[in-house]
Amino acid sequence: MKTLLIRVNDQSLTIKRQEAEVSQTLKDFIEKNPIDEIFETLSKANITSDMIKDVFITQNPTITHENWYQYKAFNKIFQIEFLNEKIANFYENGVPFYKEKNIKKLQLFEKLCFELTDENYDDTVLKMQSEMKTKNKYKKIAFGQVLFFATIINSPRIELFLKVAKEIDGMIGLFKEFYNYEFHFKESTAFLLNHRIKLGKEFPREFDWLKEHLFGKFQDLPLILDALTKDDVNTFIDIVGKDPELAENLQNATLPMPYRKVKGNLSPMNIAAAYGSIKCFKYLINNGIQLESIATIANAVIGGNAEIVQICFRSCNEINGKIIKYAYLYHHTELADWIFEQKNTDLPHKDPQFLCLLVRSANYSQMIRFMKDGSYEMESIFFYRSIFLYGNQLLLDWLTKMYKYDYNEVVDKNKNTLGLYIAANRLINPNKYFSEINPKINNCTYENMAYVATINGNYSMLKLMGQHHIDILNTQNILKCNALYAAIASRNLNVVKFITSQPFFNAKPYYLCVHPIKFTQQCKCDDIQEYLEKFLKRF
Repeated sequence: MKTLLIRVNDQSLTIKRQEAEVSQTLKDFIEKNPIDEIFETLSKANITSDMIKDVFITQNPTITHENWYQYKAFNKIFQIEFLNEKIANFYENGVPFYKEKNIKKLQLFEKLCFELTDENYDDTVLKMQSEMKTKNKYKKIAFGQVLFFATIINSPRIELFLKVAKEIDGMIGLFKEFYNYEFHFKESTAFLLNHRIKLGKEFPREFDWLKEHLFGKFQDLPLILDALTKDDVNTFIDIVGKDPELAENLQNATLPMPYRKVKGNLSPMNIAAAYGSIKCFKYLINNGIQLESIATIANAVIGGNAEIVQICFRSCNEINGKIIKYAYLYHHTELADWIFEQKNTDLPHKDPQFLCLLVRSANYSQMIRFMKDGSYEMESIFFYRSIFLYGNQLLLDWLTKMYKYDYNEVVDKNKNTLGLYIAANRLINPNKYFSEINPKINNCTYENMAYVATINGNYSMLKLMGQHHIDILNTQNILKCNALYAAIASRNLNVVKFITSQPFFNAKPYYLCVHPIKFTQQCKCDDIQEYLEKFLKRF
């Protein structure tokens, strides 16, 4: 019997691979601790899914609105089939705004929210209350979420927000959901931070939760994050230097901001390393903040600042192939070569995924370098499917000429396993292979094919799937809003028009009210922006 002892907040958590012999259950640990602490503690403890699978089955946890995000985040690490099923069932039975039959009520709520003013407030609340007379608490919370976000976005006035909030049962649940909601995090965080005194007075119980999970010691959270990512050390010192207690708490801090670039714990140290912010990084080091070992090194390599990497190397010898891959992924080639030289590490030979990574990151010069010097042999399946996903015609022509490989022949031989990649590749005629693709092989589902085709701008494949009456949005794997963002990212107006023509977009979801336009502006797609502005006016 394997036993694992973890220290959590000075308490012992023992996990044993034997049913009903858990001193503090893993279930309680997940439900009662912040997500960041769960991630950090369990990742350091090297717990595997095999060690906890039996524990979960024995304890049979109930997924609720209060704990579902914790379990979802936890399951990203371990992918336990038992938990996958329970979370999927919760989505199906508990979260009504994903279900088509509630679209009409949500449409009404959206309309009421976005038209809410001081003048029509009384009538609007009466209509909302009549709609919320239901015993289904999940439905209440879902309607409340629509109201909550719409009020923040459309009516950023604290007095009106507080009036509306008082009408909704379970505001604590709304605050928790808000905390985990990425699309509106920046705008709504600033909104609540600016009005924290009034919020604390009107909602003392909810505000205690907010102070612990969102504000904490970081009253100037947006400024801290901005300073860390821009290496504005003067602003950073101005904020943390005024509060000795704040400086002390930086050691174990986790900043609740969805920075995808940062690996591991979202600490100030890791954020500074990942963004190459050498001045802020040195300030933290000089004030006694400890390096977080392998995670900080990984972030330093991602950030590409050689001085930060050297500081990390002097403090830690835990260098592995994955860290070196980050250097190539983010095109820090000289840094990668330096790491190989310093650590006397060989290249990851015979690893087909390494070449795939170079193709995915469009680091073609290094890909050609390793192939020409004989470090790698051609891996037809792994390599070509990466080419189909991330490559281009020039790269295919070069490979065909150099290796005398016919990629059509490769596809012919592997049409079942390459179905998803055929969808992505705009160079191959999908009609030739569509009828022969087996959607049950290698997770090559029609929905996944549609999503890959969308983000790669493969209008021909989408049109073909439409002709076969395949509902490409009828899946939990592809959230509807993600499909639209993928279409915008493809920079193909025809693809955007195709996605917005799907039945789901007959009703505008509340989370599409602002951000598609902002995202289109970031992608610099004037024709798509013009189309979406007209499209959204329909509602």
